[in-house]
Amino acid sequence: MLKGEFSLNLSYASSVPSRPWANFGDSLNPILMHLLTGLPINHSNFNEDVPRLAAIGTILQDFTRGDLDVWGTGLDVTKTSAASTLKCFNPLQTSVNYKIHAVRGAVTDSVLKSFGLQTNSVYGDPAILLKKMLGTFVGDKKNGKIGVVCHLSELERYDDSAAAKENILRYRFESDDIKLISTIVKPEPMAILEKIKEIASCSYILSTSLHGLIVADIFGTPCAYLSSAAREHGHYSIYDYRSLVDHRFRDYYSGMQRASLPVFFSPPAAKMPVHEIQGFLEDSWLPLQNLNEVADRLVGALPLPAKGYHDHPIFPDYLASLKL
Repeated sequence: MLKGEFSLNLSYASSVPSRPWANFGDSLNPILMHLLTGLPINHSNFNEDVPRLAAIGTILQDFTRGDLDVWGTGLDVTKTSAASTLKCFNPLQTSVNYKIHAVRGAVTDSVLKSFGLQTNSVYGDPAILLKKMLGTFVGDKKNGKIGVVCHLSELERYDDSAAAKENILRYRFESDDIKLISTIVKPEPMAILEKIKEIASCSYILSTSLHGLIVADIFGTPCAYLSSAAREHGHYSIYDYRSLVDHRFRDYYSGMQRASLPVFFSPPAAKMPVHEIQGFLEDSWLPLQNLNEVADRLVGALPLPAKGYHDHPIFPDYLASLKL
């Protein structure tokens, strides 16, 4: 995990020359880990045979070999980077030596335990630490707008100026009180930090992006998962394993000790019922009462000193050198 005991080997999805843009959630990794540990960050690919850390992201299924410290990570059971005949995640079919310090939630935990991997039932997406670490930078001012954070798969192309795909009518807004927020960002740390502030400064958030919702949730913005599978707005159980609620969101909320989550229904091919959003969120969203408790336990499970677990009103120059 430590390279020469001077830098941290960290695995995450980054921009590449053929796709020179950053995905918001993935790019939180090096920023958070540098601020948290003070260590220089060495980007490691998923298939590198070196000791490394996995943190933010639904990425455990992407590793094939090497020593891997897992801290707050999630997984997708329908995907694998192992043998081509395997159509689901099976850690026993890889050459990865897993050391589980924490996972995103109980959904990921139950999968790993089913394969006999030892876990310690410490939960939480590391992005929840941003509330304490970026409190001064983000502030608490709200702009009165409804923000709708879309997943990158809903955009017409992979760059930060892309509009929503033409066939997704729910993102064609006719009011200045609601805006679409993309999760594709310039691969620059300040662009990622400003995206956090953009999301957190909205008065209400709907999101198909997991980390768009997490940022809203931790900074006290009423928010909900935006679904095209549900048939009506409401609270849905995280233990409902039908396709109504994305497994990543169920995993996150289970890690925050919630049994259900607010879901706003809006089919892609129809205009969004904007007039229903504010009332639904004010009635359905609940603040994270145990955020500090979950965050502190997660920090305690980090296999490195977390000397940077405090507010950062200014940022070190080193951030500019991070690979995003």
